Formats: sequence, C-alpha cells, structure tokens
Amino acid sequence: MEGTALAYTDRVRGFISEYEMVILGNKAHMSYWCCTGVPEYDEKLALEVFRYAFEKLLKWTPEMIYECEDIAVWEKMNLVALYKAKIIHPKGHGGSCFQLIASKLYPDRFKADPASVLDTYKKVLDGELERLPKNIFSTEDGILKLGYCVRYILTEKMTYSCVQDLYDRFSAPGINSELDKFKLLKFYPMFFETPVDMLHYCLPKSLRDDKYFYQSKRKYIKYRLASGGRKWFVREYKSFLLCTTANDPMKDSTGNYRADAISSVFHYFIDTLLPNDPIIKQEEYDFTDRNTLYIIFSRPDIDFILDKYRILEMVRALSTNYVDAVDLLLYGDDRDEECYQYASRKFASIHKTDYVPLPMLVRKYLAAVSQHGKVSKIICSKEDLDTILYYLSKHVVPYFEEYKGKSISDLLQNKDFLDQYRLEDVIKYYN
Repeated sequence: MEGTALAYTDRVRGFISEYEMVILGNKAHMSYWCCTGVPEYDEKLALEVFRYAFEKLLKWTPEMIYECEDIAVWEKMNLVALYKAKIIHPKGHGGSCFQLIASKLYPDRFKADPASVLDTYKKVLDGELERLPKNIFSTEDGILKLGYCVRYILTEKMTYSCVQDLYDRFSAPGINSELDKFKLLKFYPMFFETPVDMLHYCLPKSLRDDKYFYQSKRKYIKYRLASGGRKWFVREYKSFLLCTTANDPMKDSTGNYRADAISSVFHYFIDTLLPNDPIIKQEEYDFTDRNTLYIIFSRPDIDFILDKYRILEMVRALSTNYVDAVDLLLYGDDRDEECYQYASRKFASIHKTDYVPLPMLVRKYLAAVSQHGKVSKIICSKEDLDTILYYLSKHVVPYFEEYKGKSISDLLQNKDFLDQYRLEDVIKYYN
C-alpha cells in the first residue's frame, strides 16, 4: 500500500510540475507521461492539477469554481486539453464544465442528487447561509431542484385551505415580495414566465387545476402590465397603434426588436385587444382554454388581424409560422403537443408553406434566442447541439440571403451568424 501511495504521490508531483512548465510557456502542451490508461485513475490525477490551478494559482474557493461561467478561463489556464482528455463526463450531466469539476473536487459540497439542494436551501432560510449559490439551478436538473424548494415552502411555510387559494396567492401583487422572502425571486424566471407557472409545475398532477391556472396567470400578467417598465411599453404601444407617434416602442435605436418590449406588447395584445376585437368576439372563443390561441393564430385572416394592431412584422420576426411564434412567446413545458402540431400544420396548409414540426428542444432554443435568454441552459449536450445545427442547416440557412449557399460548417466560422444564433460559447464548449 505504501508503494502504491508513493507512486501516486510521485505521479501527482510529476503531473503538476509538467503543468507548471506549460503555464510558464516552457512547454507547448502536456504529454501525460505519468498517466496509466485507466480512466478513473487518470481522472484522479488530472483533478489534482485542476485543484492546483484553482486553489493554488487562482486562489478560488469551491463556490467560485462552481459559479464561474467564463469558458475563457479554461484557455487562459491551459486546461482545455486536460479536461477533454481525462475528465469522465457522467451520462446526462447538463451542468457547466466548472460545475462538473467542482462536484468532483468537492463531492460533499456539491452533490449530484437534485433533492440534496434542500439541505442548502433550508440553511439559507434558517440564516446559516447568507444566500443560495449563484448557479445552483443552472444545470439540466435545475428545474427539479427548484421544484424541491418550492414544494418545501408549499408544505412547510405556507397555509391555505384549497389549491385555488394557492393560485390566488401566486397571482396576487404581493407574490414577488413573498418569493423574495423565500429567496426564490431571482431564480424562478430561469424556468418560468410567471410565479403562477412555477406553482402549476410544482403541484402534484392530481391537484392541478388547468382552468383556474390560466385565469390566475392572466390575472398576474394584467397586474404586471399595469406596473413598472411594462406599463411604459404598453402606453407607448397604444400611442403607436393610434399613429400619434411614429416610434415603434418594440424596437431599439438600431431597429432591432427588444425582448422585454415584445413580451409586454404581445401579452397586452392577447389579453386585452384580441378578446375584444369584433372579428374574434363574434366567434365566442373560450379564452380560458390555453389552446384557443393556437387556433386563432392558425386562422386564414390572422395576417389582417395582426396588421390591424401593427404587430404583424413583430410576429413574423419571431417565426414565419405564427402558431410557432405564439408558442415561443407564451408557453413553457406545459404545452398541448397535439393541439400545437395540428394548428401549426393547419397554418402551413392555409398559407401554402412547408410544415416543419419543431421538436421541443428547438422551440426552447428559438425562444431563448428571440428573448435573449441563456442558450447554454437549453443546449445541455453534444447531441442537443447537433439537433440545433441540423435544424439551422435545413430550415434557416436556405432562406436567408446572407447565408444562402454556405454550409453549416462554414457558418460556424462566421461571427455574425454565431452572434445572431447565440452559439459561440456552446460551440467552444462542445468542440
């Protein structure tokens, strides 16, 4: 045993010594001469180099490693090749490379089990910890972790007589203050549009009330539209609609659409203007049904309706298929896939365009791009990236003059393309 321990110590010293030579520029790259070919053993050696780089050279704490999002650190510290060659990636791991290294270096502090987040969350609520780690929910199972925390406050911290009370509470003006008290206010927008969406997702399926959920969500959105920055966008849009101002409040000074303005105006349109439109009103649509908007946006006269309210160009900027546009802007994971596909196919047939059934992954990705969300939270594996690139090559590149005739591999060297589709960081990470 002593001989084995000594051999391991010698290997670690040799590995770190070689790494120092690379860092100082005295050697081009590491030769891995001290590795054995046994993956688990070699990963253990490599982790000692990572520990040395982060703890000794950068003077980082475990939390700083876990919360880092700057991929350039790998390159600056000459750790890219070592990470790719020697670190074993668990199947289904959806976190960042920093989170993976942190969980391997400090397994007791950063556990993989989503339920383990409750221990940390309870310490925050009890005042033992000041706050939750910044990126605690920024993994593939992040939504499950958040769900454990929400269920904990529902069962242990809140009192209510029926599930409708909860929907009312999460749609009331004071819910943001409550979520702030429970340290979840800045985290729920990572996965949900409104607190009501979060509640609905976290409730057991047997307790969910779909109809009351949509009523409560509309109630919350109305409140949000009547307050803060969203109120300004809606006020400016009303002036734009009446042609009392030429400035489109949905666009910035460069002519690009603003995600926050689009969301505010679109919600005002579907919640206030659309139900009261004379054409729509006579149809007696049930606006408490989430699928109603899919059906409306597949109507033959939808161009006329959208143009009347001066948002046709905005909707087209989101997707040439308006059913996809409403899907991207309004819905999270809680979609009726069958109704969505029916309406999307109907729209394509009426407008004589190709029907392209978008996988959920692609729809989430396009929503993140259009609303300036984090693409890295959607693309969690090399397979996800391949799916996105296949979609872009088949259904985006051929229809844009600036990209027509170019292969997807050529475009991955094009900075404008990478910026437009928010792919630069994920391409670097998975290559």
